[in-house]
Amino acid sequence: MRKTEIDALVRAHQGRARPVAQLHVLRQAALEPDDRAFLIEHVDELGANDLLRWKARCEKGFTGEVIRRLAALAAADPAYFAHDVLDVPRLDLDDQEWIELADLIRGKVPAALYTRVVERRRPAPPAGGGGVSPPRALDLSDLSFDLRHAATAAPGASRIPDDAEDWSFAVLDLPAALGDAILAKARRTRNHAERANLLGWLEAHGFARGVLMELALGAIRSGDVSFGLVMWLTRQLGTRTAWDRYGLDVLSALLSRRAFSEVGELCTIVWSDAGRGDATAPRALLEAIAMAFALALLGLCREALSRGDDGGAMAALSALACLDPPSRVSRAVHDLRRSPAVSADVAALLAVNERLVKHSDARDASLEGIIAALHAIADVFG
Repeated sequence: MRKTEIDALVRAHQGRARPVAQLHVLRQAALEPDDRAFLIEHVDELGANDLLRWKARCEKGFTGEVIRRLAALAAADPAYFAHDVLDVPRLDLDDQEWIELADLIRGKVPAALYTRVVERRRPAPPAGGGGVSPPRALDLSDLSFDLRHAATAAPGASRIPDDAEDWSFAVLDLPAALGDAILAKARRTRNHAERANLLGWLEAHGFARGVLMELALGAIRSGDVSFGLVMWLTRQLGTRTAWDRYGLDVLSALLSRRAFSEVGELCTIVWSDAGRGDATAPRALLEAIAMAFALALLGLCREALSRGDDGGAMAALSALACLDPPSRVSRAVHDLRRSPAVSADVAALLAVNERLVKHSDARDASLEGIIAALHAIADVFG
């Protein structure tokens, strides 16, 4: 990455170097001279994980800065060093690097820690192949709108519900004749849990997905980014076709509310659930998610430029770079240059994305890139 591009990314992150290292420089397969110069300049800001990612990208014999910073971390916080360095699986230092590290920490850390470094020991895995289990994907059957066992008498079929009346309960037991009344209630309610429950009933009773998605999008735009609504959306966006049709609108609505964690949850659960079925489905689905996200970020950039918000435009472009933007957005990226509001800093980030687009492939899409893009934009706005 060129120095001008790195400088533009630093400005996009409001002068903070560490997010640029984590989200951009250290996500590259290899480091260029300008990348190494940047990391050396900001080495004191890097944590253990950053340093180990840097070390993995170093050529043999060029790890001195990393080893010296690791030694400084060991002396400053031995417990942190033991947990985040020595306990890391597959920690890969060669003999000379272990010797150099031991020399630098001698007399500065507890004896037990020094011994571990000298002997290059790692703790044995717990009996039975323990370790930390990966987080379990959310089971959608746990959603609160399945309340059959808490059923109460259904309101009369001919009556339109009062706005003050709470229909959060027994939704699945309401008669089909109440469909229009339930749709009207779902549009008007201010109770987020109730809306999610009513959407579940409407879905189960065959209401068109387009009608329900418009209802959900209106709710998000008015401020409903509740857990129940996001979980309902995961059920609607389980295919590439659904993402091609609705993904851009959904992500744009969520991003406009700065619902960054909700976007991450939505994307992660959708992809995780899809992976339980056809092994070929997640890749196509992931490409569609990345494409929708890229277009949503470009929309944010255009809006920011139209109101003269350089910081907002740079945050969106910094996040776009994390996605390894798909080649299909090449023209949209190039068209942004025509805006009279493009500053030198924004132009530099556009150049970063144009270069990435030129060498990108749809198969480069990854959940890691999506999450990195969310961190990049949340770092500025969150």
